[in-house]
Amino acid sequence: MTDIEYAEGTTYLIVRAKKGYGWELIDFRTRKTKPAVERDEVAIKIKLKLPTALFVKPTLGAQITVEGDVPQIDLSPETVETIQDVIRSTAGLDVKLTVVDPE
Repeated sequence: MTDIEYAEGTTYLIVRAKKGYGWELIDFRTRKTKPAVERDEVAIKIKLKLPTALFVKPTLGAQITVEGDVPQIDLSPETVETIQDVIRSTAGLDVKLTVVDPE
């Protein structure tokens, strides 16, 4: 079992009830330190403990080898860039694609 690293912090959520439509609507803002609040506000202290993995982009790797009698395919730099753009837009991942000639 691996140890999980955490980032911790404290903030204050200041909540204000908006008048006019009863008390149905609220506004909120945050502050790092305890704020002075107005009569129609309340400050709620929030302690956060989040795994640092939430803030790290995953690094994925793959190697694809096609063996056998395969026709030579020449991928232009534009084609490689298009493939990278498609993966970025559909999966949200930054990809570096390289084409290596067989040895």
